[in-house]
Amino acid sequence: MIEKGLKLHKKKNYEQEIQCYNKIIKIQPNWAGAYYRKGIALLKILKFSDAVFWFDKSLGVSKTRSCPIAVGTLYSKGRALSHLDRYNDALFCYDKALDGLTMGHPTKRFLPGTIDSINFILTEKIRVLKKLVKKVTVN
Repeated sequence: MIEKGLKLHKKKNYEQEIQCYNKIIKIQPNWAGAYYRKGIALLKILKFSDAVFWFDKSLGVSKTRSCPIAVGTLYSKGRALSHLDRYNDALFCYDKALDGLTMGHPTKRFLPGTIDSINFILTEKIRVLKKLVKKVTVN
């Protein structure tokens, strides 16, 4: 069923994708990936508060913060929070995502992906910091 959700995501059919993950969550309520993917779909349709809720559910069932799902969830939660102008909370999530990446076991096999992920998160963090500085400067 996860494959169906991913196909719907690729087709940008986010509403049906969300329904697919609802079914998965009923069957496997302790699978962080379903909550994460539902949050991603909600992020795509600009339902940022709802996305944050489902990202929190994903983090609640994640066993470790260094697993790829948790790191992705923290990054995505940061994106949703930045869209809600909750910049400090977003920065906190990005920091936790970076912590999760560095808590893992960096080997040569994982290093290129880890470096790309760190760069991606830092780029987003800089974007949010600029927004925060602009907001503070205007006020």
